[in-house]
Amino acid sequence: MLGTSQGRVLRIDASGKPIALYDVGSAPIRVLETDRYLYIQTFTRLYVLEGDRLVGLQDCTTKCDFLVDEGLVLLVENKGVRVLTEAGRLLGVALTKAPIRRAGIEDGVLVVETRTHRGRFSGLIA
Repeated sequence: MLGTSQGRVLRIDASGKPIALYDVGSAPIRVLETDRYLYIQTFTRLYVLEGDRLVGLQDCTTKCDFLVDEGLVLLVENKGVRVLTEAGRLLGVALTKAPIRRAGIEDGVLVVETRTHRGRFSGLIA
């Protein structure tokens, strides 16, 4: 995968030939691919593609980060975590009063840590 400042992500094969082109409109800051989905993060959005089809779209701030863990996607912002399915469908939101230092999934449980507190949220998947 190659990203351009014009907002294009190019998939190339082993010989360097282009196979697919995705145009997201602004420069990608992170591209992550799993067995089924392609995630393209820009400064304002997270795009979720399945093959060549857009299946999910989430707005996110410039300080937003995301991770894919145990079949879930976490959009981690300064004082909140949005929990999504792998396809980008919102499952829930966890908010904090203090900035988040760490977030992740441990055995199906969302764990969110600030400097002084640690919260555990279960029941994310029905």
